[in-house]
Amino acid sequence: MTRIPIYEPWISELEEQYAIDAVKSHWIGSQNGKYIKDFEKAFAEYIGVKHAVTTNTGTAACHLALESLGIGTGDEVIVPALTFVATINAVSYTGATPIVVDVDEKTWNIDDLGVIGAYSSRTKAIFCVHLYGNPCDVSFLRSFCDKHNLYFVEDACEAVGSTWDNKKLGSFGDTAAFSYYANKNLCCGEGGSVVTNNNKWRDIALSLRGQGQSFERYFHDIIGYNYRMNNVSAAIACAQLKRIEEILKEKRRVYETYRNELSNNENIQWQQLENNRAYSCNWIVNTLVEDRDRIFEAFKKNDIDYRPIFYPLCDLPPYKSQKNAPIARKIHEHGVSLPSYPTLKCNQIKMICKIINKNT
Repeated sequence: MTRIPIYEPWISELEEQYAIDAVKSHWIGSQNGKYIKDFEKAFAEYIGVKHAVTTNTGTAACHLALESLGIGTGDEVIVPALTFVATINAVSYTGATPIVVDVDEKTWNIDDLGVIGAYSSRTKAIFCVHLYGNPCDVSFLRSFCDKHNLYFVEDACEAVGSTWDNKKLGSFGDTAAFSYYANKNLCCGEGGSVVTNNNKWRDIALSLRGQGQSFERYFHDIIGYNYRMNNVSAAIACAQLKRIEEILKEKRRVYETYRNELSNNENIQWQQLENNRAYSCNWIVNTLVEDRDRIFEAFKKNDIDYRPIFYPLCDLPPYKSQKNAPIARKIHEHGVSLPSYPTLKCNQIKMICKIINKNT
């Protein structure tokens, strides 16, 4: 039996063509070559914002999305308890204090009432995460931030293609971060972007990305980082962006097939619930089961890859001082991330679901 991975990128001849063109141009670094600027322009247009600043990772994008706003020591930033650790690490990089809030039991995203309870005079920003591509209630969060004069930052690293009221995620925040890691819907191996409508924050992100250099070469106004994307990665990203609707269509097919096969199983909680104003890009399909380890063992026997749901941030040693997050912990303890790549065949999905249904 052929192993079924949790994810694999869908690379076509177009990506190969663009990557070879970048290599043949001899501009393979981050300083020159057309693909970086081409991608930044095209991605900003896709999201519906003025500016996109490429980075070498999604984590770097999260960091710059915060630091470009001036967030730092003495500030508090509200984050959800259930997310990849890069979200909270990026807050810590700035010197700000992350404040962890539990998640909603249905959507698995940051809980609105928890946000209200976590707000204090030191709160500077809300850093929401569209977990596994499922949109947060950005209308509430944007309104709350505006009311209290806070920055609203979106961690959209898992959410390329997701929308709220038919508007792309990443366009609601003062800044937003995206990731193009190899298992993302739009991927180029490693990479990310900060997006914004604000010229000043774009310029700060550009400077920070390039070792704090101003627009005069080798003059460094501030302490910065080496967060630049290279031209070959940008070339692959350009090709992926041209194919994004095709990729998202197949991701939706994968999701719909899982739903058809699992939604009648009363012994599991099928996936995260979508708000009726939301459309998820379905980066990873997940489900909650009573005995997660039993499913894991069955998958191992059948050579099917899987992932557990993220640990609650407050259970990780660097962030143990944070408040308890029982809902996030419950989701972690019972959650299974399923193979979700766009070329996954329907008969493979049905086999996976048959194993789940048999073992729940």
